[in-house]
Amino acid sequence: MSNVAESQCDDPRIDMKLIGPFVDSTVNVLKTMAGINPIPQAPRIKSTHEAYGDITGIIGMAGDNVKGSFAVS
Repeated sequence: MSNVAESQCDDPRIDMKLIGPFVDSTVNVLKTMAGINPIPQAPRIKSTHEAYGDITGIIGMAGDNVKGSFAVS
């Protein structure tokens, strides 16, 4: 696991055990396919529904108590 998945987030609503693997996988794909070494910023929960930048992927997620999506841009 990388430092991203192990790092702490200031927002108590974000569980890095859940978010970290998505960030790690995205970084790995970009390293492998694009030949770049991205440095992710700290995860955060958006306050609006607006998307910034180009959306390159959306992953739907749902569970017993949670429903949402993960957008890669």
